[in-house]
Amino acid sequence: MTGGTILIVEDEFLIADAISDVVSDHGYRPLGPVATLQEALLLVRDTRPDAALLNLVLNGERADPLCELLDSLGVPFGFATGVDGDADPGMWRDRPRIVKPYTLANLSELIAQLLPRRP
Repeated sequence: MTGGTILIVEDEFLIADAISDVVSDHGYRPLGPVATLQEALLLVRDTRPDAALLNLVLNGERADPLCELLDSLGVPFGFATGVDGDADPGMWRDRPRIVKPYTLANLSELIAQLLPRRP
């Protein structure tokens, strides 16, 4: 692979695994996946990703602190989540987002919005 890394933050293993496959198909290296907010915060502090795909709610906890950290570092991120943008009262509702259940094609489009496809 020639690309950088895309952080995957998802608390459902099978979904995280599918996301990892699509990230690899785009020529990027999956970073994670991680299933908790604390794991994600530590990972971002240690290894700055090129982009991030996030589930907005992890085990009942919103990922807002992670979004704030990624935003402060200039890391593009989007959501692959069960929280619809219209129902999201948070400040991240206008970030790129796909809502569960989504397809692998939807996920591919989200990645393409965040970063160009690698050869």
